[in-house]
Amino acid sequence: MLPLAFILAALLCHFYGASAFTMGNIRMQTKITHYCNLDLLDEHGKPVQCHISNAMETMGLVLPGMDDGKSLTTRQDVFVTKDGQVTLQASPSHPYQYLLTSDTDTHSQTLQLFDKKSFLVQHVAKQQNGPSGRRPVDPSRTLEDDGWVHQGLVDLDGKKLNKWVMSGPQGLDPKSGANFTALAQTGLMANSWTLYTDEADKQIVKLLATNSFENDKVYQETVVTHWEELEAATTVDDAMQHVYSAYEIGDHSADPPTPDQAPLLDARLIKTHVISESARLFFNDGEMPDWRSRKKLRRADQSAPSIDYFDIVEGSASHKYFLAQYDPDHRQLLNLPKFQFPSGCKIGKVTNGCPYCLNIDIGVNTTTLTLDFGMTFVDVHNSDYQAHLKISIDLKWPGAEVVLDFSFEGGGCAVVFQKGVSFARLYIKVCITASGSGKDLLQPDKRTFAGKASISVSFNIQVSATLSATITGEVDVQGAPHNDIKAHGSLGIEVKLLLVGAGVSVDIFGNTVNNQANVWDFVSHVNLHVWVWALFYSHDWPWTWTIWKAGPVTF
Repeated sequence: MLPLAFILAALLCHFYGASAFTMGNIRMQTKITHYCNLDLLDEHGKPVQCHISNAMETMGLVLPGMDDGKSLTTRQDVFVTKDGQVTLQASPSHPYQYLLTSDTDTHSQTLQLFDKKSFLVQHVAKQQNGPSGRRPVDPSRTLEDDGWVHQGLVDLDGKKLNKWVMSGPQGLDPKSGANFTALAQTGLMANSWTLYTDEADKQIVKLLATNSFENDKVYQETVVTHWEELEAATTVDDAMQHVYSAYEIGDHSADPPTPDQAPLLDARLIKTHVISESARLFFNDGEMPDWRSRKKLRRADQSAPSIDYFDIVEGSASHKYFLAQYDPDHRQLLNLPKFQFPSGCKIGKVTNGCPYCLNIDIGVNTTTLTLDFGMTFVDVHNSDYQAHLKISIDLKWPGAEVVLDFSFEGGGCAVVFQKGVSFARLYIKVCITASGSGKDLLQPDKRTFAGKASISVSFNIQVSATLSATITGEVDVQGAPHNDIKAHGSLGIEVKLLLVGAGVSVDIFGNTVNNQANVWDFVSHVNLHVWVWALFYSHDWPWTWTIWKAGPVTF
């Protein structure tokens, strides 16, 4: 007589299908669609327009690839190897080019592929003997071993597929005090993952990022368009060489491109859909650098075709966005020895209803170049509440090779961001305290002045009660020879579990560009990030909301 456990197992397999998905080294190509949550409301109770640019130069324009007002589609060519993962991405935000990321135990690196050349965008070394974040490939490990829950065979898109589910971070994070269950209730991020494999449980078919508090609303859909098993010995280096060959990359640079070689990418934005103004302006003349022949996309040996980059199609949102000319009325303001955005605002005294103020003043005499720059957050509910940071620097003139004096000051608090659904909202409050001047800030090189402004960020979630988590940190401020001036800071909360994670952060950047006192770049964002491991395949859902973005501006 058969044991009861055996009979039950057989019945489960009959009704729910097999559940033994494993993964070795693979290559897969995917189409990833990010969906906006159309139920989101802003601080005024109005629907959030996720598809509209908030950058100074493209204010009000539809973002590339978001013509339908609710979604953004990208493409990826992914190689999971014995020692890491290689991901090639094509996006409407980066037309006529690819971003190539390799991730191993020792480093994470992103390259830009453009016009048959590769250029370095970012290289981050990982600490020796520190946590790498990578998972070594183990062909015997199953999804069940990792905690994915098998929900049997389901009918989807006319096919029988195995359905697997995994919850994201939940409850209170003991480190930050943030409640990630409540954060998901706001509708700003996904909190669960659904993985579909084929009927034989051998290949991934689809991966969904969803929100369980909104009836499993889909925030991101990843559809696998090609699946290919690779040799067990395949390495990251092998995958990189394959990419170079398949995508016709013959030349390699260890540096970023010059402005005439390729679009200038901002490493801070490469994981987002946000586009730097320098990259946008590369296409502003209307010339389309279509450097790959569509006839070459399928290889002669009939192996997997390479994915295509995105074009700028006439009449599309991308065409209007990349070819938009910045308003001449604004350009006239830049002829003055100062920059104000919005026009007429002053640091600490913003009264025009705008939620921020960016301000630069320059004064020059025969011996000294004096520069004041500041950034102000204005409370989205009450403009009387403002948080500001101001830096003043004197440089020897002409040449600006010597810093004569440096100081900074700041203060105040402001709610800089509020979004959510009708019953749950996230609002983020920033407080700044800063004061420093003179020789106390002089660094050991006797040439650079630097200090730190104190900043606290409160992540407040309004549900049935208000749940808050406050973290403190610093904004680095610096004045160095040759007009190297900056204020940089990023602060956030994050939870990293074995297979899933989530985070939210605020960043603030203001700096000169190319050591020119009259060329500046300002950026501030709220960044949301959720990620998951499907065995040895790492996948994420990121989204970025712009608080302000201006520049590089020349005045």
